[in-house]
Amino acid sequence: MTIREKLRRTERIIFICATPAFLLVVIGGATEHHGIALLGFLGFFAAVISQFFAFRCPKCRGNLFLLQGRLGEPWNLMRKAGFCPFCAIDLDSELDDLP
Repeated sequence: MTIREKLRRTERIIFICATPAFLLVVIGGATEHHGIALLGFLGFFAAVISQFFAFRCPKCRGNLFLLQGRLGEPWNLMRKAGFCPFCAIDLDSELDDLP
């Protein structure tokens, strides 16, 4: 598994958690069940905040979430990025090959 594949897996997990939470916000707001909407909001907020901590380079632990924003692709993990800007490791290198 490459670094990019690991980061994309993390991205999918967060997206899978954020989608039902967002739907709870919509359903709770439409039916005026404020408890459901609040629960959905907290879940969605947690998923968004977790991106800041989840997208880290496995070699140097540099925050790659900020790189996503600079490339203008917040939900499409680093198609344009080829390396970590902190340690210059190739994102397509194998996780097993890390020093």
